[in-house]
Amino acid sequence: MFAFLLLSFSWACKGPQDASSSNEIITEALPGTWYKLPADASGGVIQFTADKTSLPPSRFQERIIFESDGQKVVRYTPGPDDRPKATHGSWRWITADLLVVSFGEAEDTLSVLSLNKNYLQFKTP
Repeated sequence: MFAFLLLSFSWACKGPQDASSSNEIITEALPGTWYKLPADASGGVIQFTADKTSLPPSRFQERIIFESDGQKVVRYTPGPDDRPKATHGSWRWITADLLVVSFGEAEDTLSVLSLNKNYLQFKTP
């Protein structure tokens, strides 16, 4: 379900060129607010940035907040009237490159391809 929601709001354009070339994974960089990059999600690859100012103007910016306290996560997606809809869940690392994100009964294991203080890229199942 998580993967479906992320994939359903993708746009076609390229992500940051410098960040996509790095396969670095710094697990401590995950807590914080991540804004979905307008990118083609072909192959199930989803990209986020911590720098909202680098994004083009939009009516709504999908985002996800990973909280370090209690491993909580909040995902904001467009609601039926375009107001942000918050969905609360939890997250945990299985390994340094496998992240489990749960929203209620739905649980997805995401393969993290790159993670640093400004860029998050993962592949959905």
